[in-house]
Amino acid sequence: MARILHLSDLHGHRGHYQWLLSEVHQHRFALDAIALSGDLISDLGTDLTLNAEAKLVSELLLQLPKDIPLVIADGNHDFTADDNHGETPRWIRQLHRQNLSRPPDVVVIDGVAIASVGWGNFPKHSADFYVIHAPPAFARTAAGVERQDFGDLDLADHLQNFGGTALCGHVHQPQKWYDLRNGRRSLNPGISEPEAPTPNHIIIDTQAGTATRYVHGQHPHPIRL
Repeated sequence: MARILHLSDLHGHRGHYQWLLSEVHQHRFALDAIALSGDLISDLGTDLTLNAEAKLVSELLLQLPKDIPLVIADGNHDFTADDNHGETPRWIRQLHRQNLSRPPDVVVIDGVAIASVGWGNFPKHSADFYVIHAPPAFARTAAGVERQDFGDLDLADHLQNFGGTALCGHVHQPQKWYDLRNGRRSLNPGISEPEAPTPNHIIIDTQAGTATRYVHGQHPHPIRL
């Protein structure tokens, strides 16, 4: 059984990375894994080049406690000029850390299988959880208020055939932060306002069978998985 901290779409927000470092160091013994589902850097609204931002985010990630498994998936904003879409970005491939999983790794923590899936790819294995940037197609986590579906058809097919739950992002303000229907099982924390001191995040507790989303200024919202 495992407790997983899930975040997505940090987009290089230094304050939110600092919150992550502080939170994990304070509560390290209450966590079994950290899942970051893409768009860790950004080409929007930054005073750094993408390569410089990738270097900064890499340094921040390496400050996380190394005894806690870190599962990373890349998103569409994680590529620099050095990268080819469909391949894991070089800066993620060059991260060297104990207990690091990146696409296409699968890690098993206390009997819970967590797979990392890169942008533009789909799961190659069955798992309990898939850390992947895009939500499954037709899920409420895949559409925002404008109702356009940004989901992944291959992922939806895989979930329907093999089961598991996608820990995703990509859609910043999803209609729902969860969808537990067959073939669409997914959790998307969404993103907070840039000035919020804490990023949106989800705690998954597989022993209790719950997922709880935390949003600054709101009461925690738990659901049964």
